[in-house]
Amino acid sequence: RAMREVDEEIVHAHVDATDLYEAVSPELTDDAQRRQEVVFLALDLISGRIQPGHLLHGWMLKQGIPTRELEWFEEHAIELDVIGINLYPMFSEKRLLRTSSGTRIRMRYASAHIVERLADLYWQRYRRPIFISETASEGSVRKRLAWLNDSVDAVRHVRARGVPLFGYTWWPLFALI
Repeated sequence: RAMREVDEEIVHAHVDATDLYEAVSPELTDDAQRRQEVVFLALDLISGRIQPGHLLHGWMLKQGIPTRELEWFEEHAIELDVIGINLYPMFSEKRLLRTSSGTRIRMRYASAHIVERLADLYWQRYRRPIFISETASEGSVRKRLAWLNDSVDAVRHVRARGVPLFGYTWWPLFALI
């Protein structure tokens, strides 16, 4: 709000480190759903969405967050102008599975379909324009080029369906080379 007092045309970009959780077996479905909701926690908090009835409201209270703090976010909610999503094929897809040691998370190298799924999730949830604020791949030049081409094709598919995905940043420029 203070920034808009200085420049009323300012556009705030809210960037989220994305994850896409999937349960390998049905008994982990609720856990995967809760973890997926936690992915949206920061944006849900600042936009005032965590209120009674929200899937994380009770969970937040059980974690020791006072009701008054949640109410503060609701009272001071901000509009999300645009949302940046950081996604990486080697980190963003999380699969929950049960082992003899308990619940474990496995990350497999995701296909570019993850771009479409995450863009759809953010669009359906927030109805705000989206951009890919970070993506890249590790590995050989061939593997990185394949991710670049496939993820750009996924962006085209998302846009063709009417989702306002307006930008793409190949990042980090050097760290994964």
